[in-house]
Amino acid sequence: MPVDQTWEILIDRHTKFDLSGEHSNEALAVNIYTDGSQLEQHTGAGWMASVGDWMVAWESHYMGTNSMVFQAEVMAIKLAMDWVNQSKVHFRKKGLNRIYIYVDSKSALQTLTH
Repeated sequence: MPVDQTWEILIDRHTKFDLSGEHSNEALAVNIYTDGSQLEQHTGAGWMASVGDWMVAWESHYMGTNSMVFQAEVMAIKLAMDWVNQSKVHFRKKGLNRIYIYVDSKSALQTLTH
């Protein structure tokens, strides 16, 4: 989904949400992509993380038939942030000093930050 402008939120000095769609080329950065979707009333959320060209983790979550895409977008961000919080010590041990989280739902991100 093309985004008309870069919209970033700095979580802390190492974690940033980004809606620009630009992949970070930093060698020691974790890039996380989140998404929520719906097909024939079945809704799901997921995320994947990469370092360089390597996918290092991913998760998907089925949300049933009573959820909206917006809820799935928010759930995907939450799942990704849960993984980040559990993995920060490991990131530091590996020298990974930046986390970029790419989100294609500005409304979900605004809801979570207000």
